[in-house]
Amino acid sequence: MKLIKDDLSDPSYSAVFLQDNLAFQDAVDRYKKRRTQLLNNLEDICIIQGVTAAFSQQNPWLNRSKNLYQDPIFLYLTGLNQNNCAIILNPFNKSCQLLLPNIDEKKVFWEGVFIGLSEDAKQNQAIANALGYDSIALHDDRYATLTTQLQAAAKRSCSTFFFESPDANKQLKDHSFLSKKELDAALPNTTIKNIEPLLDHRPCLDAHDAHLMAEANTHTANAFIHCCKQLAHCRRENDVAAILKQKAYEASFLGESFAPIVAQGENACILHYNANNAALEKGNLLLLDFGCRAGSIPADISRTIPISGRFNPLQKLLYTIVLEAQALVEASCKEGVLIEDLNKKCWAHIETQLHEKITANGGVISRPYQDKPHNVSHLIGHMVHDGDPYRRYYKNPLKAGMVISNEPGLYGYFECRIDGHLYQEHCGIRIEDDLLVTARGCKNLSSDCPKSIEDIEALLR
Repeated sequence: MKLIKDDLSDPSYSAVFLQDNLAFQDAVDRYKKRRTQLLNNLEDICIIQGVTAAFSQQNPWLNRSKNLYQDPIFLYLTGLNQNNCAIILNPFNKSCQLLLPNIDEKKVFWEGVFIGLSEDAKQNQAIANALGYDSIALHDDRYATLTTQLQAAAKRSCSTFFFESPDANKQLKDHSFLSKKELDAALPNTTIKNIEPLLDHRPCLDAHDAHLMAEANTHTANAFIHCCKQLAHCRRENDVAAILKQKAYEASFLGESFAPIVAQGENACILHYNANNAALEKGNLLLLDFGCRAGSIPADISRTIPISGRFNPLQKLLYTIVLEAQALVEASCKEGVLIEDLNKKCWAHIETQLHEKITANGGVISRPYQDKPHNVSHLIGHMVHDGDPYRRYYKNPLKAGMVISNEPGLYGYFECRIDGHLYQEHCGIRIEDDLLVTARGCKNLSSDCPKSIEDIEALLR
């Protein structure tokens, strides 16, 4: 049996080179077009580093799903979902070089095929040609290779991609920052510039990625509908999580967008609850935050449902407040609007309604926050939480082609009398859709996922 395949379009490489439901050559051309666009706008030689370590490298006991683990910038430009890769873009000779690890047949035997450098120069050039690069070189020699190119161009500056915190005391030690730090150490006499502004168009999805995003939302809606129909057979949160995971992997080998949140009752007041192991209690609400992928593109949807099959009057009141806030955000979303302004509209509406419907009538509200538990939106792109991790984009006008979440929520203890009966609820309610921004408004990609009180109760019968 031959462990290493010569044809990179062989299905064995499907988890290594992500074609995103395109034919192999179409996928190659798409990634090459993105690199060429960046290359044409560069003023310096640029190196962009993919992830350098597998999840288990530092923790050998760690064994978990890692179907998609590449840095989103590197994935966007290359489609390569493997570690120890980089690219060097040289605007002076208009070349793009791919840096790969050496082929290791033992590693292939243990972990499967990957794209690597061999001792055969012709085979290496064939790999470069197949993936749309001018040449390939060894990843371990990346800084020596970069230095050689800088010397040939007589330059003492180069560039890379990294996110820089506006507050130096709060710098996120993420992949891009660590890659920049490593580059600083390797080239101490070279000025390192940031190309982040050259890729600020990336969150605006092209037509194919927007199609995949819509497809991912359809998969997620189908998973939710199936889950609701099976809820009566579930006894614990993990039973529900298992259904969502199964449907995600039926939709794509890349599986779920993220580990699902399945939180009943008071557990839903933990925003990133991940235990998913409590018993389901009749009368409580169940918050689901989950998503399926289509190709590498994720969906992110939240729904809140009554475990007993019907909302009680207080649950209906609270749910309606959140649903109305979500509708207000959707109606206000369009190109040119700021997420910051969507935030203000959303949370102001919720606070006004809570006062009018509960506290003004003698009800009680106790929450672990003042008036905004989290932002109503975040960017969704090649990863679920995409774009600048410092969220500076909240103050920038939305652009057509961006996808944002729309996820108002309520979390805490609520008590009030309705029609003479006292109702008490310790719960979290979140309703989340994915909105594709357009010039005149937005398209709700999650519209097939039921969320009205009537539709949810009908599903749970």
